[in-house]
Amino acid sequence: MKRFGILGLLLAAALVACPQPQPQPQPLPPGTIGASGGTVTSSNGVASVTFPAGALSTDTAITISENTSPPAVPNNQKMIAGKTFTVAGGSGNFASPASLKINLTPSEIAALGLRGLRPQALISQVVALQLGGTTWTNITFTFDTNTNTVTINIPGFGTYTLVVPNTPPPAPTLSSIALTCNPTSIAVTATSTCSAIGKDSSNVNLNPQPTFTFASSDTGKVGVSSTGVVTGVAAGSSNINASSGGITSNAVAITVTAAPSGGGVTFVSTNPSARGKAISATGRVFLTTVNQTTGYSLGFTYDGTTTTALPALPSGYIGVSTNIYASPCINSSGDVAFTAFKTGQVNHALFFDKTANSVSEIPFGDENFVFGCNDSKQVVASNFNSGQKTHFLWQSGDVSATQLSRTSPNGVIGYRARSINNSGTILFPDGILKSTTFMAVPLPQSSSLNAVGLTTAGTVYGAVGSSQLFKWNETDVAVTQLGTPSGQLQSQSLFVIGVNNNGDVLLRVTGMASSTDYQYWLYKNSTFSQVTVPNYSILEAIGISDDGSVLLNVFNSENFGNNYRVALVKP
Repeated sequence: MKRFGILGLLLAAALVACPQPQPQPQPLPPGTIGASGGTVTSSNGVASVTFPAGALSTDTAITISENTSPPAVPNNQKMIAGKTFTVAGGSGNFASPASLKINLTPSEIAALGLRGLRPQALISQVVALQLGGTTWTNITFTFDTNTNTVTINIPGFGTYTLVVPNTPPPAPTLSSIALTCNPTSIAVTATSTCSAIGKDSSNVNLNPQPTFTFASSDTGKVGVSSTGVVTGVAAGSSNINASSGGITSNAVAITVTAAPSGGGVTFVSTNPSARGKAISATGRVFLTTVNQTTGYSLGFTYDGTTTTALPALPSGYIGVSTNIYASPCINSSGDVAFTAFKTGQVNHALFFDKTANSVSEIPFGDENFVFGCNDSKQVVASNFNSGQKTHFLWQSGDVSATQLSRTSPNGVIGYRARSINNSGTILFPDGILKSTTFMAVPLPQSSSLNAVGLTTAGTVYGAVGSSQLFKWNETDVAVTQLGTPSGQLQSQSLFVIGVNNNGDVLLRVTGMASSTDYQYWLYKNSTFSQVTVPNYSILEAIGISDDGSVLLNVFNSENFGNNYRVALVKP
C-alpha cells in the first residue's frame, strides 16, 4: 500500500509539471468583423467596406447591400443607378471610420450624361451623400482615376449614395474641323464624298457633331451639296471646305478631268452611272448620274462645253425618276421638263427654268409623265394611272394645266403624247392635235402606225407596220414611205427614236441579218447608214440635234467596270 501511494504521488507531480494544451481561437463567421478589422463585399461585387483594427468593439456581422428604394435626393441632383448601398450590422458610429469603396465601369461613366468628360473630370461632378433619417448630406470621398473607384470614409452604419448634377455641364465647344474628301480627282458629272469632323480644344471628336455648311471656291468647276456630296461640273479644280459656328475646316482641292473627245465623238460624261436622257435641237443635253450616297439620280445639263448640276429639287423630292415611262425633254434654251420621285417614290413632273435657275412643280398631279416640251416652255404629259387615259398641256407661269381633248382611242393601252413642236402642235401615235382639232395620219390599209418624230414645220415621221419609215404633213393626202435599212430580215422591227428639223431621222432596228441585237441607223439625205462608235457598243440611242449630233449611251464591252459613257456622235 505504501509503495503504491508513493508512485501515485510521483505520477501526480509529473502531471502537474507537464503543460496542458490550450484551446485555439475559432475563425469568425463570413461577414463578421472583429477587433482586428477586415473587409466585407456586396453580393453584386460593386461595393466593399473595409474596417480598420479597433473600429468595432465587438464581433459584428456586417452586410453591405444595394438599396433599391432610397429616399429622393435634392432636385438639382440625380442618383447614379446602382450606386446606393446600405451598410448594416448595428447602430451608431464606429470607433474609427471605415472605407466604403464603390466601383464605376467605363460604360457607366459614359452614361452619366456628362457629355464625354474624361474620368478625371468626374471628381468635380460626382457627389457622395450620407442618409440621416430622410435627409441627405454631403460626405467627402476620393476618386481613383486608374480604377474608376470612389472611396468614402464612412463614420458609421447607414446608407450612402453617389449623385451627379441633374443638369449636364456645358458641352465642349467646337475648336476645329477636319475635312476629308474621297476621291479628290473626278470626271465631269462624277461625284465624291466629303466628310467633316468637329473637334474640341483637346482634339477630341465632339458628340454630338455640329451641323456643317459645305462650300466650293469655284462652283463653275465643282459643286457641293448640303451633305458634302461633291460633283464635277467642268474641267479644272476647286477647294472644298466645311464650316460651323464661325469655324472653318482645312481646304481640300478637288480636280475635275475633262471628258475626252476626238474622232467625231465627244464624251459628255465618263461617270459610269451617267446616262443621257434628252437632247435639244441646239445640242443641249440633259443627263443624270446616280448619287452614291442616296442611290437616287441627280440631274445635269450640258451646253456643249460645260456640264452644270440642276439646283435643289423642291422639298419632298428625292431624285430624278428612273421609271421607264419617264421621258424628259430639254429645249433650245436649256429648260428641262422631267419626272421626279417624291417621297415614297411617287412620280411627279418638275420644270427646270434655266433663266431663273430654279426647279418647280408642274401642276399635272402625280403619275403624269413628261413626254415633250418646246422653246415656249410648254410641256405635254400623259397620265398612266390605272383607268386613266388623259393628257395635259402646261406652260411655264400657268397656275394649272389644261386637259387635252384627245383621249386614248378604243382603250389602247400605252397611248400617250409623243412630243410638242414650237408651234404648239402635239404629236400622238396616230396623228396630231392642233389646239382642239385632231388630225389623224392617213394609215395605209391594214397597217399599224407608230408616229414618233415631229419637226417645227409640222412634218411627222414614224414607222408603218414596224418596218417602213414614213413621213407625213397635214397637207399630204397619204404618208410617204421612205424605205428601210438594207439587210433586214422578215422579222424586222423599226422604231423612230427622234428627228431633227432637217428631216434627219434616228432609228432603232432589230432583225438585221448580221445581229439579233438592236442596231441604230440614221436616215439622212434619202440614205440609211448605221450609227457606230469606235471601240464602243451602243447601249441606247436618245435623240438627234439639228446639226446631226446623236446622243448615245455607250459601253466598252472589252473593258468591264467603269466602261459606260454618255457620247455625242456625228456620223
